[in-house]
This record gives sequence, structure tokens and C-alpha cells, in this order.
Amino acid sequence: MPLPVVTLDGPVGSGKTTVSRILARELGLVLVDTGLFYRSVAWVMDRQGLDADDEQLAAGVAADLAIQVHPDPSRASGQRVIVNTHDVRDDLYSPEVEGIVSDVARHPEVRRVLLPKQRETLRVGGVVVAGRDAGTVVWPQAEVKVYLDASPEVRARRKHREQEAAEGESDYEQILSLMQNRDRIDTGRKTAPLRVPEGALVIDTDALDAEAVAAQIITAYRQLPNPDGAP
Repeated sequence: MPLPVVTLDGPVGSGKTTVSRILARELGLVLVDTGLFYRSVAWVMDRQGLDADDEQLAAGVAADLAIQVHPDPSRASGQRVIVNTHDVRDDLYSPEVEGIVSDVARHPEVRRVLLPKQRETLRVGGVVVAGRDAGTVVWPQAEVKVYLDASPEVRARRKHREQEAAEGESDYEQILSLMQNRDRIDTGRKTAPLRVPEGALVIDTDALDAEAVAAQIITAYRQLPNPDGAP
């Protein structure tokens, strides 16, 4: 029997990435972030000077996309991402990618092309997958589905602190505006909009740190009838 799958959905900055890393470490799961696929397409398009609003161009990039994710404890993300043979390091989170990734992700044809690539990484189970449609579209049969939420202001403050620590400066108002715009795009798109998966455990992370959030999910995981996937 395949190992269980845990999905984490929620808006940008709600803590999905940090919490999923903790879950992967504590439960011995492989971490997959579906957002990496869209960020990879956006990175390629920016690198090639392509228009992110052009759905057919974006879908062509998605069709040719080769992405590999390897565990790498030496990196802050805990992963090494190879896109079309290039080690992209932190480039997937650059301002250039941040500025167009939602435009790329809203294209129905891009999502159609990338969906089987995403699902292929989950078939063997034993995965924690973070995204905005992980539990609604990519893997709705997941044994544990979670939706993390937080107010835009709290999410913007978290990002603001991260940027200040990493770069020495940050613009909170700009971050807040970008997050609110991302929320509008993610919840308003026609294909796979951000929403709470059916049967999901909903956790408001405003007043909780990542460890406390992860603890709630770990409890739910360990209550599964067969968390070890034994036959």
C-alpha cells in the first residue's frame, strides 16, 4: 500500500513552505512544492524575455519543462532545484519571477500541461505537497488535506522580516500590495482557484508559529489507520 500523502494549500505567506519542511523532516516524507513548477515556467520566460500574458508561449515552455528536486540540507530551502539542466538556486524567488508567476499560473493551458508532471511526483505516496490547488486538483485523494490561512497583514509582516534579515532592507507596503494582488488573482482565476479542499483541516496561522501548526498536522497524520503504508 502506498504511503500517505499530505497536501497543504493556502495563500502566499501563510506558512506552507516552512510547515511542509517540518512535516517532511518529522514524518520522513518527501517535500514537493507545486508552486516550483509555475515558478520554473516563469523563470524560463523571464530569462528568455517572453510575455507571461501569452498563454500559448507559456504552455509551450511548460510542455518542455524538465524539473528535478533533490534534498539538500546545505540550502535554506532544504532543496536543490534543477530546471532544464540549470541549478536555479534562489532565482525562482527573485522579484522578476514574483512579478509574473501569478500571470503564468492563471493560464488554463499551463495548468493542464503541468498537472500530470505534478501528479507523477506523488504516485508512490510518502509526500507532503504544498501549493494552491494541491488538495483540490493535484491530489484530492490525499489522506490528510490541510488549508493554512492568515491575514494579508500578518503574511506581509512575515515576508518583510524575512527580507530585512536576508537583505537588510524591505518595503512592507509594497509587499502587502503584492500579496493582496496575488490573492485576487489566485482566488479569482477560472481554472483551479485557491479554495479550501473538501474535508480539509483548516488552521489559522495568525497567532501560531510554524512548529505549532506542524504539530497539529502531525497529530492528524498519526491518527490515520495506516500511516506507515504497510499492506
